[in-house]
Amino acid sequence: NTDRNRGRNQDRNSNGKPSWEFSSSSSSSSFASFASSLQQELALHQCTYFSYTSHDEEQTSNKKNKANYRAFRQLCQACSQLGILEYELTAIFKICAIILHLGNIPFGVTKEEITAYTEQQEQQAQQEHQHHPLYSLQVVSTLMEVPVLSLYSHLSQRTMTFNGETTFISLKEEE
Repeated sequence: NTDRNRGRNQDRNSNGKPSWEFSSSSSSSSFASFASSLQQELALHQCTYFSYTSHDEEQTSNKKNKANYRAFRQLCQACSQLGILEYELTAIFKICAIILHLGNIPFGVTKEEITAYTEQQEQQAQQEHQHHPLYSLQVVSTLMEVPVLSLYSHLSQRTMTFNGETTFISLKEEE
């Protein structure tokens, strides 16, 4: 707890505000850099990529992208004024990204298909995989820092133990 508080104090300026605060007078390039690196780190794409948000119309207009960028900047400014530190805000966005990607994970695939995909991904550029059905599984695995097969196993099977005997039951897609 002392180490966490020490880190928190180092991340604050003399008025107790987070040192990463992006005020309206902050440089646009520093905020743009933060937003871009966060988007890349969390594998966030257009809203239409995610099944939870795909009902939205195509987000291709430059005007709409600028409005989203302004709204995101305002959100970060509000979080900063509430005293939320950059690493805390990044953790919040990481959880949101995991939830978005969880909605895209397909069920009913085999361990062999997952293994083949992860091996293929290691050999090719990540950009080519964004539309592959298993891409979100790989992203969630990376963000949660757990092995892909273990994650999929826990998401797609129910574990039942009765009289000391453990049984794994595959879940149906609607479960």
